Amino acid sequence: MLDFGANNKYFESLFVGLFIVNIVILVYLLFKSKFRDKELFYVLMFQFMMYPIFDSRHYVCASFPFLYLIFKK
Repeated sequence: MLDFGANNKYFESLFVGLFIVNIVILVYLLFKSKFRDKELFYVLMFQFMMYPIFDSRHYVCASFPFLYLIFKK
């Protein structure tokens, strides 16, 4: 576990930028729906659950629900 946590200090600027864009879009959609859409809450919390282990693999896993929601809307 200590070795696993030692590699988490590297943030790729592309993924940080995409993460911020995802959060802004989700918050905008949440305010637009007047906090009625439960799926938005779930996807937003899933995005924040991905944040502590921030590398390319975890970003791709966290982006699947976001992409599903965007294509659904």
